[in-house]
Amino acid sequence: MNLLDLPQDVLIPIVELLTQQDALQLASVSRLAHTLAMPRVLFHVDLGGARSLGVAYQKPQAKRCLPKMASLVSLILENPAADYAHDIRSLVLTWDTIDPLPQFAQGYVAHVPTFARALGHAINLRKLEIHKAESVMKFSSAMADMLASYDRLQYIRLQDVAERAMSLLARTRSRLREVVLENVHSEFEFDLLRSHAETLEVLRMTAFAVERPPSIGDIWRRVHTLQFIGYNGSRFPLTSLPRAFPRVRRLSLTSGSTHRHMDMDPTMSGPFAWPSLEILEVSPWWQLHLISPVRVLRIDAFISDGFAYNILQHARPVVLSLDLCYESELLPRTLAAPEGLRALRYLQLRGAHYYRRYNPHTRGVTHAGPLMDALTKLADRGGLPLHAVWLFYTDADWDLQATTPTSHESAVKSIAGLYPTLELIGLRRQGSTGFFSPPKLPVETTTIWYRVHRPLNGCGDDIVVEAAPSAETARITNYVENLGREA
Repeated sequence: MNLLDLPQDVLIPIVELLTQQDALQLASVSRLAHTLAMPRVLFHVDLGGARSLGVAYQKPQAKRCLPKMASLVSLILENPAADYAHDIRSLVLTWDTIDPLPQFAQGYVAHVPTFARALGHAINLRKLEIHKAESVMKFSSAMADMLASYDRLQYIRLQDVAERAMSLLARTRSRLREVVLENVHSEFEFDLLRSHAETLEVLRMTAFAVERPPSIGDIWRRVHTLQFIGYNGSRFPLTSLPRAFPRVRRLSLTSGSTHRHMDMDPTMSGPFAWPSLEILEVSPWWQLHLISPVRVLRIDAFISDGFAYNILQHARPVVLSLDLCYESELLPRTLAAPEGLRALRYLQLRGAHYYRRYNPHTRGVTHAGPLMDALTKLADRGGLPLHAVWLFYTDADWDLQATTPTSHESAVKSIAGLYPTLELIGLRRQGSTGFFSPPKLPVETTTIWYRVHRPLNGCGDDIVVEAAPSAETARITNYVENLGREA
């Protein structure tokens, strides 16, 4: 039986499982296969090569990208009856797609208006990414107008943006659900998002500056995730955000590549409440005086004297994640908020004090480094009702010779003995020889969960730990991360 003789409702799900390259090969088999496979081939169109911030122009990329553009234009405009552009759901444009460099343009620059006209047929586009977006928008007004004309976009990601590129947010006819701005070279204004007030759900910004709060009356009620990474300004209007985004469940205020202390205006960094928050991820260099409880609190390792460690007294997290790269600073300040840890059920300890060294031939697992030290100090405080502990450790944390399952079980039993309520202990190893050193190979990247079984008489010496099957890892991880969540 010929595969292509199968019913369409069977063939289409099969084709959707193919890679784009495999779908392209299938399309060359016959006319029927071509019709069947081309929607999969064109579902995601990536034009260009440069991706990361700061990537220098590479001539071979331009040579590859310009023919891509011409090929797509030819396919769309020379086959109008096929409506190929209607199959495009995701489009990636890069600066080298249309950058007018004479030595490589070879006539393609003259085709940019035609390129814009061809992409104008992509009426079903849902996802748009533009790298070096400001360059793209400056180069072609026709391109800018065409991108603004899309009315079904749900997701936009703009990299390397300034006024022209950001204006696309206000100009687009689409009502967006997710906006991602990376490396923003001019001040961001919340007014640009006004037309998306009824649809926006996620806002992510990296390397940006915001000086003015959202205008009074502007409210984005559907937004559930805000992520701000690498803030480059001086006075972030943080306390105005709960009013403008009253239903945010996840807030990330993290450092990214920028580790600077912000001289915030006290009127903008004073105490404030955000009742909807469930998950808070924060770098200590944010002067955050949140007085609302959160279920999950993650604090990374970049220490600043301006950080309000009394946040724990109000946050009272059920899940707490600490990065102990600078354990000597972070842990004592965490321990200074005993009332803030009374609800704690799941503790994550990450990182290592890379400047601190241990004898690799030491055999006492109870002296395995800063992670074990931290757990012991927390246990000495008493009263922590922990159900689960997860440790991300490196060779600097753990006995370098303690790599066998037996040695891991011994370490897990030592931890279980510190907390009588512990049920699950997770270990995840990342090999490293020191600060800024590449990881050793092979690197274990999978968490191993151990179940703790205690005797009825409560005798610590009889504690039994058992490694859970790897098939259960995802389920256990989901369970501990959702501790304290309301049904």
